[in-house]
This record gives sequence, C-alpha cells and structure tokens, in this order.
Amino acid sequence: MKKIIPLIAMAILLTFTRAVRASGAHIEISPATTHILLQTGKTTSLIYTIANRADPAIISITATSNQTDVIAKNAVTSDTQPFFLGNGEEKKVKFIINSETLEQKDYLWEIIFSAQAATSKDQGITLTHALDIASPILITVTDGAINNEWESETSIKQVVSFPFGERKILFTDSLNKLIGRIIVKNEGKNFILPQGIVEIVGKNIGKRTFQINPSYILSYSQKTIQAEQLETQYCPRDDCAEVTFVLPGFLLGKYSIKTTLRHGTFGSEKVDNIILYAFPFKIIAGFLIVSASIIVVTGTHLKTSKKMQVASSGEPHKSGIA
Repeated sequence: MKKIIPLIAMAILLTFTRAVRASGAHIEISPATTHILLQTGKTTSLIYTIANRADPAIISITATSNQTDVIAKNAVTSDTQPFFLGNGEEKKVKFIINSETLEQKDYLWEIIFSAQAATSKDQGITLTHALDIASPILITVTDGAINNEWESETSIKQVVSFPFGERKILFTDSLNKLIGRIIVKNEGKNFILPQGIVEIVGKNIGKRTFQINPSYILSYSQKTIQAEQLETQYCPRDDCAEVTFVLPGFLLGKYSIKTTLRHGTFGSEKVDNIILYAFPFKIIAGFLIVSASIIVVTGTHLKTSKKMQVASSGEPHKSGIA
C-alpha cells in the first residue's frame, strides 16, 4: 500500500533527544537515535551535541554503515577532526547526509563517538582506553511515495493442529504455558513500525490483553515483535528472542486468540484469529498409566495367591499313630 507525502527536501520524522551516558568517560550524546526521511537527490544536515561530564577527553567521530557499496557508505560524512573536550564543556558536530548516491529504500548508519580520557601526571598527559558510544540513524530515501507491503503471522508453540474448513483448530496440554510468537514480514521498500494488541479470552482466565511494543522493521526483512508484558522468566530456556507473549497457568477448555496490528495512524490493519482447546492430556495419560499398573499388579497378585491356594489344597494329608 502506498501513502503519498509532500515532496519536501527533508523531514525528520522521529528524533529522540534522550542523552546517552557512558560509564567511565561520562560522555553524553544527543540525539541518541534519529530517523530521517529524505527526498531523492537532496542533501540535509544533522547536528549532534557532545557533552563531557568527567575528565578532559580526546573525542573522535566516525560514521559506519551496513552498506557494502563504497559510494553508499560515503553518503553520511563529517569533516570534524579529533578534538579536545574539557570537563563540563559541550561541542556541536555537523554531519552532511546526501541521497544523490542512494537508492529508494531504508539505510541504517551508526555514528560512533570514541572518547579517550586525558589525565595529567608528572610525566605528561596519559590517555586511557577508548570508550565507544553508538548513535543509530535510520534514513528513508523516497521520491514522495511510501511503499509499505507487509504481512504478519501468529503461531502458538507446543500445539497440535487439525484443519477445520479454511482454518485450523489447535490443541494443547493444560500443563503447557501458552507461548505465542508474532512474525512481521516487511516486503516493501520502506521501514514499518507495527504496533497493536493481543487479546486472549477463556472461561478460566476471562480476558487477558498484551500490548505489542512498536518495533522498527527495515525493508525486505522480518522480525519477531514482543509484548510489553512479556514475562521473561516464563520464556523457554530463558530465551525470549523468538517469543511475543507468554500466558502461564493451568489451561482448560476453549480459548480465542486475536492479534491486531497496525502500521501508522492510517496504515493497513492485520488481524489473526486462532481457536485453541486445552485439555489435561498428560494428567489423563498419567492416571491411565497408574490405573493400568494397579490393575496389572493386582491381577498378578490374585493369580499368584490363587495358585498358592490350589497348590496347598492339593497336598495329601499325613497323620501318624503312636
């Protein structure tokens, strides 16, 4: 789906101004994270503020990218050389972003700020080891049309599924945790920022709601998104990277699971509906195994007792006359 935006040279859609603090050197960088929407063939600038809250330091700055093309790597530049920054001092550094060499898609850069604390001693100035702080930049290059093509898929772990018409019905054991995963696939040329809600309804739990955190997904990539209320202690093997939500507790009966995701205020909406039934299969199986074992043991004992009775009744009676 395409959304038309005004043909402006540059628009900063989202800039976080929270400073980044690094332990040891106490260097603060602002902005910490930036997203820039840039029209094809245009140039814009981005200004960083660097503040030193500790000992004097030597600051050096480099721009790195995930791009393999040499020309694309040089699209974000700065002529700033390493400089000295005293305690309590601030300095502004300017970066130039040029889209003339870039295709229409998303790009991810990181501006790396390296600080070496300088301490004065009798023999002169001593520089400590460098401390690196990264500030990510997401750049969307477009000709005015935002291309968003994306899909979502909700799955539940530890289930057995059976086809029922055009949909599937899932079955799980009552002792299993309800572990859900939502994968979002971005098949468009621009990033997406999906967010939404998961609603689970069941007789013994009422209605449980999980809010889905907004998460950047770059073009032509996929990602497992996570809920705000994800309780990490319930993740399988303490690994939550591939988990969206977890519902612990004893499950019994029918559950409806509805996932609703949306990208942007007026973006397309994706809805997944799942029906799941939970029964205590393990408990029933355990009960049947124990019952069968008791029957076998009891039957064996009765047979053994009967044989002993038959054997004792068949022996000849011996008596002696004095």
